[in-house]
Amino acid sequence: MLKMIRILCTLIIFCTLNIHAVLNDECVDAYIGYDKATLEKYVKAAAAHWNVDLEIVRGVIYVESRWRYCEESIKGAIGLMQVMPKTANYMGFVGETYLRLYEPRKNLYYGCRYIRMMLDYFNGDYKLALAAYYSGPGYVKKVLKREGTESYIHNKVYRRYVEDVISSAR
Repeated sequence: MLKMIRILCTLIIFCTLNIHAVLNDECVDAYIGYDKATLEKYVKAAAAHWNVDLEIVRGVIYVESRWRYCEESIKGAIGLMQVMPKTANYMGFVGETYLRLYEPRKNLYYGCRYIRMMLDYFNGDYKLALAAYYSGPGYVKKVLKREGTESYIHNKVYRRYVEDVISSAR
């Protein structure tokens, strides 16, 4: 009996501490089986719902996760569009565990919603919106005041992120 309790405690601790490793290695059983066609259907629906250019969404997905829906960054960004749990919470993702962000439909919903928010914030400028998606709107705004739009886009972000997204969207 004591041995069984130890095994159960070890499993609970392992699952609690290593959930990211399990998710990244095997994903979650419920999410296994998403093929490219199914993901593409979800991408189209989310892009249309938030009125975001489909090719830009595909580009963000490619650059952020290479279409791996169980991806997690070192900083904690999750899924196809590498949505940060704090950002999702800000957009209304409350009352659910952040692990649901691995679910492609949820991830795409919040990723496309965030792009739409950044487009609205930067008056439809896709370059600035993508820069903000990458580094945050506060940082983009701060650097723009100091360096100006073209300098910031070209030197700080464009070559590292925006250019990758736009070129993979073609």
